[in-house]
Amino acid sequence: MSIRVTVHDTETDDREVMTIENDYVIVTAGTCVVTNTQTYANGTHVLTVKVEGRRS
Repeated sequence: MSIRVTVHDTETDDREVMTIENDYVIVTAGTCVVTNTQTYANGTHVLTVKVEGRRS
């Protein structure tokens, strides 16, 4: 199975369309960023998303 993902930047009106199959897409906005990805042997992924510039 595949899905089509469309991302539209409302500030610039840029658009990107991507078809993904057996995968995932992470979309962040503003100052949110993926700061870490852990991949395990069983196929599990753990993604850490943080607000850029904020101390934890």
